[in-house]
Amino acid sequence: MNKLLRTFSKKGEKNDRCRNWIWRQMLFLLMFFAAFSPTGLMAQVNPEIDGNPVDWNSANFNLFAVKQYRLDAFGNGVVDNQFTEGSKDFFPANQLVWSVSQTKAKNDIANAAAIIRDGVLYFAGDRTSNNGDAQIGFWLYLNGTGPVTIGGNNIFSPPHVDGDVLVLADFTGGGRNATVVIYQWDGDGNGNVPNTNGNLRTTNLVGTVAENNDNQYPIPTGWSFIQPTYDYNMFYEGTVNLAGLGVLNLCNTSFILETRSSQSITASLDDFASGAFNVTPTVTVNSPTVCTSALPATITATPGIPGVYNYAWTVPAGAANPGNVASFNATVPGVYSVILTRPGLNCPSEPGAGTLTVINT
Repeated sequence: MNKLLRTFSKKGEKNDRCRNWIWRQMLFLLMFFAAFSPTGLMAQVNPEIDGNPVDWNSANFNLFAVKQYRLDAFGNGVVDNQFTEGSKDFFPANQLVWSVSQTKAKNDIANAAAIIRDGVLYFAGDRTSNNGDAQIGFWLYLNGTGPVTIGGNNIFSPPHVDGDVLVLADFTGGGRNATVVIYQWDGDGNGNVPNTNGNLRTTNLVGTVAENNDNQYPIPTGWSFIQPTYDYNMFYEGTVNLAGLGVLNLCNTSFILETRSSQSITASLDDFASGAFNVTPTVTVNSPTVCTSALPATITATPGIPGVYNYAWTVPAGAANPGNVASFNATVPGVYSVILTRPGLNCPSEPGAGTLTVINT
């Protein structure tokens, strides 16, 4: 009897694994077909912080308005931009030095991605080897800080600003769940984190980071890697409630995903992948020239990055304001200008303007 019960128990466990696998595959297929669906019926799926990269596939990722993906150089014999000269998280931006050279495999980032939605940050990345413990960091820069070359020096610029967010996650002993600490940059140099020159302060916020160590998953569509499937401890993802930190102005945000040499706050930094969220849109407006017999003319605002926007038009005297539209017909000559914003984000573009010229015939 006991043998029979054990047999049924094993079958039950196998069936549960099978059902979970089937549901994952169904979700993947749904996202894949939705990417080619003209109806656009698929809803965004916020990344579930569970160590499974399926939520980061391109079909789902591309549905988010505020996002960024970076493919980082990776692999044996491939040189990559990485920190050097003992750069550390508490250094000012112009003291963060980077170079292009070979990266150690266990700290070699291949892909990095981040999403901001409803005041919540989601981020994900990977490394090309699971040999040894992993220490990762994620910086959200509020004023667009990033790697630059100035006067032949490879540094970061513009400077840190007060409130920049640093998420540190340490995975030891192959554990799935990391020890997560969230800091912020202290612009006055009065931070309370020891050994950081007063540049970092603690927060009472916690983050969630999971490392994919309990299963093997396919690489998300749209990502590149050294193999088609992640082995244990190669993929990680996390989330931070930015609103809980009081980080509300996201207009100029950028980020880096970094790997670190140890758990210490004074650890030297290794590889990084960086990107900007492009929250503040850009826009251009056409300038048609038509004869009176060819009126009306079409005025069109073209965003620098395709997406969903709100359009606020200013039109010449005597012209009807078209309202919240990207394109409309006009008959009154003059300058038509527009300011774009993303829904839910108060980050207006610089005005884009075009001129309608009418030739009397």
